[in-house]
Amino acid sequence: MGTAFESNVAAPGNGGRRMGSALAPQVRPRGDATERYQQLADEDRGTGGESLADFLGFFSIGLGLIQVPTLFLNLVLLPPILLGVMVGRWLTRIVPQELFNRLLLMFAGIAALRLLGLF
Repeated sequence: MGTAFESNVAAPGNGGRRMGSALAPQVRPRGDATERYQQLADEDRGTGGESLADFLGFFSIGLGLIQVPTLFLNLVLLPPILLGVMVGRWLTRIVPQELFNRLLLMFAGIAALRLLGLF
């Protein structure tokens, strides 16, 4: 499933000026790709009677924002995320609060220096 975008679109009610989206200044999803989702949004206060999660999920799939490779990547990354949660919970019992605060300030300082290009 690919995305369906069009460029340099004249927006209705916009005086014929070109209108983009958050995707790019002059790009937005094609009307035929979003028509059925817009109909759902127009009915029953935005969800067409569906749960909001279902509505947003189908909307994102219809626009091509969610694809099989990204779902596969999410599945591959799930075990390391769960491992990180377990290790993090274990570390909260071991690391004293004062040490945690000092480490936090030290890493924040290093990040600030890197953002400034000094490190």
